[in-house]
Amino acid sequence: MPTTESAAAAAPITVSFPRRAIGAAGWICLVFALATWLLLRWGDLWSPATMALFAPLGLITLPSGLLLPAAVAVRRRALRTLVPALLIALGPVMGFALPLGRLDADPPASAVRLRLLTCNMHYAKVDPSALDRLVAEESPDVVVLQEWRDSNGSAILQNREYRVHREPGQFLASRFPITKAERLGSDTTGVASSTALYELITPQGAIAILSVHMASPRKGLAELAGRGRGGLDEIASNSELRWTQSRWLAERASQIRGPLVVAGDFNTPPQSAIFRRIWDGYTDAFGSAGLGWGYTFNTRPTSVRIDHILLRDGGKASRCWVGPDVGSPHRPVLADVHWATDQSDPTKKPRPRAGAFAEPWLGQDQMSPPSLILVNKTLTMPSCCARVVVLVTFPRMTPLSDLASRFLRSSSSVVFVLLGKS
Repeated sequence: MPTTESAAAAAPITVSFPRRAIGAAGWICLVFALATWLLLRWGDLWSPATMALFAPLGLITLPSGLLLPAAVAVRRRALRTLVPALLIALGPVMGFALPLGRLDADPPASAVRLRLLTCNMHYAKVDPSALDRLVAEESPDVVVLQEWRDSNGSAILQNREYRVHREPGQFLASRFPITKAERLGSDTTGVASSTALYELITPQGAIAILSVHMASPRKGLAELAGRGRGGLDEIASNSELRWTQSRWLAERASQIRGPLVVAGDFNTPPQSAIFRRIWDGYTDAFGSAGLGWGYTFNTRPTSVRIDHILLRDGGKASRCWVGPDVGSPHRPVLADVHWATDQSDPTKKPRPRAGAFAEPWLGQDQMSPPSLILVNKTLTMPSCCARVVVLVTFPRMTPLSDLASRFLRSSSSVVFVLLGKS
């Protein structure tokens, strides 16, 4: 006859309903966070995904955040799904940046160094004292403004420390001589958007700056908020326009030799397919040297990072941050950037854009396009001369691949080596 102890051991262990519910909710939160992350990868490729780019993504953290205390108290095993769900929502979904680029961004003494400030002033009638105070405190070498009203005035930007160039919609103040100022486009809804090209002469060499203001998705988003029927079509049209504008600007930028800064209001979050594909060969100052979400456009109920400072030809950012409110819906973006002096040679050919092949013997029919070219050097060996090209190849639409390539870019890891005759 079985004893009481053996009968208790043989009895099945039952899990209470609250514990089962929290466990199931943890899995739902994780799946939802991953699905949102994947959805954002289609931003500016599919209208609903584009709409999600500009949605209040912070709401995604609420379910997992609210369930964490309950999981600790009732079912700790659910933390295995709730914690990753919360980290995914706070990180790649909301665009949290870590300053990993600072690890190798110490500028040499001879480097070309600049402190940049860019902001879309939104044609706001503001008291210029806030902007003057920021410029006085941070002392930027170059100030690039879009939609600046001359009637606002600015005592500090018009003193003798700065050379100034202004046109409708564009404003530049520089401590260095401005040797070129060319208006490439004057309409945010045109192919060339509202764009100006400047060339500055620093003690270490010339630097080109493209000030950008691309088309806004405001109209389509407003129609959706008002439950208008044409909202998604308007968003799709705006995405197509920003694709065209970005391709045109990238092509124009490829004709510029030497260090280049592309700064301004892109109206495009970093999660967008436009940003990832068109500007992949540029260093995102905040993405590499900023900390946090870096939201630059704040309006109820959402905040997004659509103002950027991008660097080319070996440009690196040692620090990047978002400034305080200066009276515009946009927050200013500031960055300390530098280039090695050998990058300032105007006869130097521009480096290949990431995702392009640097050598003719690596045909596109031989492998999938690489996400990154890390090393391209000629090595002399006892028996032959070989050229080593280190490539990182990942499927372009995989979020983990994109994170991996960014990590490898910052850590200069060697992943794959191909040898070919030089």
